[in-house]
Amino acid sequence: MRLKYITKFFLVAACGLVTFAACSDEYLDKKVDVSETQEKVYSDSAKVAGVVNGFYSQIGYSHSYKRFGQCGLDFPAKELEARGAELSMGMYLAQGTVNVNNAGNDAWNNTYNKWRAINIFMNNYNEGKVAAILSSDPNKPGETLTKATIEYWKGQAFFLRAWFIATMIKHYGGIPLIEDRVYTENDKIDVPRSTYGESVKYAVDQCDSAFYYLERSGHIYSQGTVNPVGSIHGKSEGRACGMAALALKARILLYAASPLVNCKREDDPNLLVSYGDYDAARWKAAYDAVKRFIDLNNTNSWYELRPGQKDNTTPAKSWWPRFYYAFMHDAVTNKEPIFCDFLSNEQGDSQNRVALDAYYSPNSRISRFANLNKLTGFPTQELVDAFPMADGFPIRDSRSKYTYEDGDDMYLNRDPRLKATVSYNGAYRMMNAYKDALMRTYTGDMVTTGNPDETSAIKDGIYQPNATTTGYYRMKFILDNGGLETYDYRPTILMRYAEILLIAAEAANELVADGALAPEESKEYIRMIRQRAEIEEGESNKYGVMDDIKKEDMRKLIQTERQIELAFEEHRYWDVRRWKIAKEVLGGPSHGMEITRRVLDDGGESFSYRRIEVLNHVWDDRLYWWPVPQSEMSKSGALIQNPGY
Repeated sequence: MRLKYITKFFLVAACGLVTFAACSDEYLDKKVDVSETQEKVYSDSAKVAGVVNGFYSQIGYSHSYKRFGQCGLDFPAKELEARGAELSMGMYLAQGTVNVNNAGNDAWNNTYNKWRAINIFMNNYNEGKVAAILSSDPNKPGETLTKATIEYWKGQAFFLRAWFIATMIKHYGGIPLIEDRVYTENDKIDVPRSTYGESVKYAVDQCDSAFYYLERSGHIYSQGTVNPVGSIHGKSEGRACGMAALALKARILLYAASPLVNCKREDDPNLLVSYGDYDAARWKAAYDAVKRFIDLNNTNSWYELRPGQKDNTTPAKSWWPRFYYAFMHDAVTNKEPIFCDFLSNEQGDSQNRVALDAYYSPNSRISRFANLNKLTGFPTQELVDAFPMADGFPIRDSRSKYTYEDGDDMYLNRDPRLKATVSYNGAYRMMNAYKDALMRTYTGDMVTTGNPDETSAIKDGIYQPNATTTGYYRMKFILDNGGLETYDYRPTILMRYAEILLIAAEAANELVADGALAPEESKEYIRMIRQRAEIEEGESNKYGVMDDIKKEDMRKLIQTERQIELAFEEHRYWDVRRWKIAKEVLGGPSHGMEITRRVLDDGGESFSYRRIEVLNHVWDDRLYWWPVPQSEMSKSGALIQNPGY
């Protein structure tokens, strides 16, 4: 374990600092009396609040679009193609060249940094040092902390310990469980990796403890908003709540029931990346966990699939489906998010505040980002093809009333979520004063005269400098203001209600016998999601999910539904692994759509369409898990490496 990093984090937490990114390494390396610092911190509730707030830093690192410098895990998941990622971890994952020396170690470091800091807090709590302190908050002078406030802190600590541990398990499988121990810089740490099952149980136990304390402290539910506020005396947006603990537990158990680990592996005698057998009870555990969430929510109506507030002020805005607006800044309250990262978009600085838009907006729409020059992340044809037709049936499915073929009409009559997720040639996208501007991503004969909208292919067309390599641009989560000099803040949604319904649909479906009809419950959850997406109701309100669908076909439908509903939310990378379909899905080239415009002799124009290969992705079965970094293997003789490394 990297004790240098662990010690650094503690010094920051001990001083009660909340804005960790602003602290320099020079400061962090200064020698301090750790025991004296702890005494000072835990004699002042305002400082302890700063420690608890600090546990939230890096909660979204695994999800971040900046991870590895380019597009995060969306790139190796074949959702996006990245620019200039040749030497990044993303490229190593995409092309199968990951090894023990070049593998990223952020999951390992972040987990143990936070784990140790949380353990220090927990130990002080258990020794009664937190319960007796008074607040030095100038707004609450001399206030004695209530039991509810202290238990709220403890509930958050349990949740965040589970959060970081669960993220690490996704990367490595079984991990060294340090439990409540706090190691010092001089301690020799030879903690072996626990089995996958033991690691999962520990994370689940943390979720259960989190729910217990968060519920009894009055924080079973926390409304998500766009306003990033939160303190011991303020609102609780962005903080853990009891329902978030239930949601995380359901996610952990869903992964634990999936084919990747719910099996026997001959190359895993120590059960580090598998259970050693298949047990349907693991699906039942996942189902029971998610059903508890759903039942509580049905009683209290805390969460819902937010329909999004439609804006009909311009043709372009009315063109956007409600799904697009469901994730934008326009809501004061939003009942879909369960847990958000309010720090991930760096709202403190005007340039970084719009970094998400700077990374993904086309050249013609990024006037205010010109100095950032970060354009990357181009959706693949594989993702575009996953979106069904408007009646819910896959493209080229004979049951659909719509006909699909590559060409001028290939984006018509499609699932409305497509245009809310991907910008394609002919899609609306604002350009400064041109509110009803269209995207132009073609190559060939360019329009060189006219307004900037009409000539935008010169900047945005495939093969143009710093432009798309796939013929597409990302739209989901991106503000459609076309480069206007305004700034917007959007938190990163880490868990939302749609995921809960998808977990329930999958777990319920896996519990029925092979070859049997899919359960009504699974079909109903998918129909709910598709109804919000504005898929056509079709026959008897089926939304393309027919009554006679079998378990195996329902499994594929759920997998595709997760791919499109949760696109760019980190799920795809882990989903194809836990389903053990990565070889067929991630191996081989990614594709784009080359559209070529030609001017005809009569002055008209024509367009031709060709699927192109963009990047050859290479799959190796060892990539189902990350290697334990060699730097960690060298420190402890107790660690066992993952299969294939």
